[in-house]
Amino acid sequence: MKQYIFNYTSLVFLVTTTLIIGLYAPMIFDLNNHVFSPSGDGIKNYYTYMYHAKYDTNFWDFSGMNYPFQEHIVYTDAQPLLSYLIKVFGLTNYGVGIMNFLMLIAFPIASIFNFKILKHYGIQSLWAVVSSICITFMAPQLFRLTGHLSLSYSFAIPLMWYLLLKISAHESFKYTIILFFSLFIAFFTHPYLGLIMSVFGLAYALVFWWFEKSKWRAYLSQIVTPILLVIFSFQLLVNLTDKHVDRMKSPSGFFEYYASWKSLLSPHHGPMEWLKNAFGFKMPDWETWTYLGLFTILSMLFAIIFYGLNRKEISFVELLKSPFGKIYLVGHIVLLFSFCFPLKFDVFRPLVEAIGPLKQFRVLGRFAWVYFYVVSVGSIVFIQFLLQRYPAKNKLIKTVYWVGIVFTVLEFLPAHIGVSKSISRSKSPFQQENLSQELRDLITWTKTQDYDAILFIPFTHLSSENIFILGSEKGNFDAMMLSYHCQLPLLNTITSRTSVSESVFFHNLFSPAYIEKKLFDVMGKDKKIMLVKNKSALNYDELRMVWAMDTLYTNANYKVFDFSNDTWNNHSYFEEKLVENKKAQHVLKDDWRSDSADVWFMYDGFETLSEKNSMLGKGAFAGQKDKITVIKDGITDLDNGLYRCSFWYNFRIDRADQMVVVELKFTSGKGKWVAKQDVRESNLIVGDWARVSVEFEVSDTVESTKLFLSNTHSSKWFVIDELLIQKVGDPALFKEAKVGEEDYLIYNNDWMNRQSFSE
Repeated sequence: MKQYIFNYTSLVFLVTTTLIIGLYAPMIFDLNNHVFSPSGDGIKNYYTYMYHAKYDTNFWDFSGMNYPFQEHIVYTDAQPLLSYLIKVFGLTNYGVGIMNFLMLIAFPIASIFNFKILKHYGIQSLWAVVSSICITFMAPQLFRLTGHLSLSYSFAIPLMWYLLLKISAHESFKYTIILFFSLFIAFFTHPYLGLIMSVFGLAYALVFWWFEKSKWRAYLSQIVTPILLVIFSFQLLVNLTDKHVDRMKSPSGFFEYYASWKSLLSPHHGPMEWLKNAFGFKMPDWETWTYLGLFTILSMLFAIIFYGLNRKEISFVELLKSPFGKIYLVGHIVLLFSFCFPLKFDVFRPLVEAIGPLKQFRVLGRFAWVYFYVVSVGSIVFIQFLLQRYPAKNKLIKTVYWVGIVFTVLEFLPAHIGVSKSISRSKSPFQQENLSQELRDLITWTKTQDYDAILFIPFTHLSSENIFILGSEKGNFDAMMLSYHCQLPLLNTITSRTSVSESVFFHNLFSPAYIEKKLFDVMGKDKKIMLVKNKSALNYDELRMVWAMDTLYTNANYKVFDFSNDTWNNHSYFEEKLVENKKAQHVLKDDWRSDSADVWFMYDGFETLSEKNSMLGKGAFAGQKDKITVIKDGITDLDNGLYRCSFWYNFRIDRADQMVVVELKFTSGKGKWVAKQDVRESNLIVGDWARVSVEFEVSDTVESTKLFLSNTHSSKWFVIDELLIQKVGDPALFKEAKVGEEDYLIYNNDWMNRQSFSE
């Protein structure tokens, strides 16, 4: 019998491998010369993985980004264990090909585990072979091949299920050991992969313990304990090796990226896609895609109807106690979690905020992957049950099965063909000959220089989950390739949950000229930083940077500039403001001064409000983030012209994930949003406060002006202070303030420390 199963197992592996070779033929024999994704998270995954393997000197630290602070490897999505292994075995030059191979070989491996699971539930061998292959090719992790590469290993959940079955059967303690190390590897591939497997395992242990209470010691020792041990060990190792402080305790997205029935029932490829086009059906967020397939959906519906018609002879409790009934319950428990149920309802949100570890799950929709495997296997189990129950209708049932299989093939083929085209079109940029001539020339020139790091603009610093700077996709790609081929770290960053305190240094690097750039003190004012731009559009602050520097190198697509502390962090601009401040002798309202008495401005320090977390004075403006909050409304006394509105937002009370909007109401009765700014992209931060600034134009047709903050999914509070509206071009406004032990000079609501540039 074992030999018989082994032959079918081999058949499953060979058929799946053959299909993979056929579907991915354009690059299957040239894996080291292709990247599956040349942009976004995909290329970043390759870059962090390859840079860490080739250049980093220890397992835990990644030196390629966030210079001079660097980053902990777990937060870079670099598949650290695999990256470390290819380094140890001297396989770095083949690193891209090895990763690509593992992502594709995951399909045949997944088929084997799916086959073994189906056989465990008594599915006849031929059906088990065909069904396991179909389930594998329908798996929602397929689309992670185009981004989030470390989540694409489609055998992870079937492997977990298979190990749980073996442990439940008490066949050998070795399966507990395998589970422990499998989870450990999963966490060091991507923590989310480990978490999905862990939640599956814990839900499994809970349900099976409930129905088999006499075996509680076995479930506790062989499933719960190793899972919790891996989770705690992983967290302990990360905490002990992470030298970066002040990370956000939880990522954003908990209340945004959860699954729904729409995620499970919406066809994104295949024959049923016409429904989306015919009815203008809007697809759910890509992050939550877990399409079950029409065959599985119809089988599931028919099973419900069948039970309803036969509920008198089939006890619901006995159904749940059946071998597959228990796993079906496990799948639904995990599904409810992926639905954020009931936590998404307002009454439960304080619970989520109170239990911090809950919000470690950024994209809950991914947990629905477990449900996909459970109901896919369940549909086959149900059809075979019908086959055994109604032998007289075997032909009809078999026909339904094979029609369902054919339809499933028609659904997964277009998806794989589309993914194949997508991942086959890009040659590996980690081989220099695949880069553009201009980028190769820049690399060649850079290698002749003696730089310490690269500052590439458009600049990206993403993300502390609180504040961030967004550059461009092309800029990110060019920056990473220049960094990799020249072995130079980037000031740019594309990682997760970066230290907020470290992020502040980079935001203030782009602050106005009169603000001291403390980043130079951290990295050393003598460090030689390479400032590079490509042809992507720059924002105003990046243009200021370019205008201030001398050009050192140029070709058709790139320019390199002489970037130095003396040029970009020059004390003369600060001293100019000190001189202007002395000339501002006209005392205006609210302690503001100017060099002219004829200055219009609107200021509100919110002194009459009760919020005590103020930047200055006794009060501040506070509101809840789950509501659109009007800060100022009915502003009617504005002459024609350009205006600047600025205020300060406390980003430590909660993440600064709001948008400030200026809305003009016109004499025609219509309203229009004329200016908006993401608070998170502030380029001036003082202490716990980020300065927000927007400009808007007023004309004769404007009746009134309104300023408001957008709402979010969080019910937490926000606090703002020091609101100033002034006309652009009017004489400057000055003010002085003391906060704690620090003295500040305030220029047009920009705060400068009086001790700036002092030795």
